[in-house]
Amino acid sequence: MPTGSDQTNQLNLAVLAAIAIYAITAILQLSSGDIGFLYATAFAAGIYFFVYRNLWTDLATAKIGAMVAAIGAGIFWILNLYKGEMLFATINVVALICLVFVFNQLLKREKLPLGTADHVGVAPANTADNAAKLHMLDELLKSGVLTSEEYEKKRRQLG
Repeated sequence: MPTGSDQTNQLNLAVLAAIAIYAITAILQLSSGDIGFLYATAFAAGIYFFVYRNLWTDLATAKIGAMVAAIGAGIFWILNLYKGEMLFATINVVALICLVFVFNQLLKREKLPLGTADHVGVAPANTADNAAKLHMLDELLKSGVLTSEEYEKKRRQLG
């Protein structure tokens, strides 16, 4: 089973691969004089701004961005198949696979319970350490070292 850093690397690489695929597509279409380079460039930029930049900070935006990008990649794939452009159809199916993988991984990550080490933006709570600190606070309150107000303030900080 992949570790958290392996999953991080896989997600980063999959998104970067999709961006690179559309950057290469833009270059190929520009060199052939096709206006599709504008679509490919805009698509690569959209994947960067909505998925890659939000991958570890805004799970909802990254997930929706990956879903929309996967749908767009699927549409481009079908259009290229219809037009008989097998090179671009093959390129788009690889990008589609990358984006579906990213979307699937983000869905799995969203379903993790809060407080797990793999949950985006949430540090795991150390309950044993907090219990020991609460016990120490109780002892300090009973011995008169802490006032009731100080005790309550520290207790709320620990959660």
